[in-house]
Amino acid sequence: MGFSCLVYRACLTASNNELHEAAKIDGAGLFKRILYIDLLLCRSAFLVNLIFQIGGILNINTERALLFKNTANSAYSTTLDLYEYELTFKSTLMPAYSKAMALSLMLMSVNFLLLMLARKAAVKVENIYA
Repeated sequence: MGFSCLVYRACLTASNNELHEAAKIDGAGLFKRILYIDLLLCRSAFLVNLIFQIGGILNINTERALLFKNTANSAYSTTLDLYEYELTFKSTLMPAYSKAMALSLMLMSVNFLLLMLARKAAVKVENIYA
């Protein structure tokens, strides 16, 4: 089981059973109990998992992409990380450390911007439902 599944299970285990019993007495079925009790109790776990997933958008497995890259698919399989690798290590005359560093800094700043936007959206959602 993955990390997010464990977080969701912990969130559901920590929920109060009295809420489910009261919803059963009020006539709520299984779907309504899941929708109105369980999903609302786990919304912070959903938001944390969303922030983790957004943080990993620009991270790829460079080794896997490098292994699967060949002459037939080189035009389609070049990513920014592979381009940075080629600038740094596959240059014939002199490695372009400054270009690779600038590209890496740009990728980190875009990733940081995405994380801050996701955090701001998560805070806004939590303030709405609080």
